[in-house]
Amino acid sequence: MKSACTQMLTGESLRSLPPGARLVVSRRGYDHHGIYVGAGRVVHYAGRIRYPRGLVEQVPLADFVHGRPVYLMHSPREGEAAAEIVRRARSRLGESGYDILCNNCEHLCSWAEEGRAQSTQVDALTPLGRLGVRLVEHALAAIAAVGRLRRDRWGGYPGAAKRPSALAMEAFQ
Repeated sequence: MKSACTQMLTGESLRSLPPGARLVVSRRGYDHHGIYVGAGRVVHYAGRIRYPRGLVEQVPLADFVHGRPVYLMHSPREGEAAAEIVRRARSRLGESGYDILCNNCEHLCSWAEEGRAQSTQVDALTPLGRLGVRLVEHALAAIAAVGRLRRDRWGGYPGAAKRPSALAMEAFQ
C-alpha cells in the first residue's frame, strides 16, 4: 500500500526527521499515517479499538511505529511551512470524532499538510467495499466494548457499577 512513500526509514534517517514529515506504518490491511512533530513525537489519530470514539494524540515515535517498518510519505521542502503542518496537527489533539471512512488518520495528515481532508485508501474503495469496512468497524467496536466491560466489571476500574447495556451503548455513541 505504500506506493506513494518515498523511502523506508531506519537508524539515522529516523533520528534526523524534520518536523512536519508524514510517516506511514503498514498495519494489517491498511497504512497508518502520522505527522512527526519533532523531539521524537508523532501526532496521529488512534482508532476505535483503543478508544471508543478514536483520539488524536501525540505519542513517542516508538509507540507509533510498534516495531514495524516506517516509511516517509512526505517531507516538507524548503519554503513549505513545516511549522504550520505541526501547528495544524497539534490543533486537533484530544479530538474524538474518528470515522474510518470520513475522519481517519490519513484525513488528519492530509488536512494538516494541505488544508483538506482526504484519504486515498478510502477513495480507492468501491461502494460495496465501503459497506464492508463499515460492518467490520462496528464488529470490532463491539468486541472492544465487551473487553472494556469485562475489565470494568471484574477488574475494579471506574465504571464497574454501570449496567452492561449502558457500557455497550457508550461504545457506539
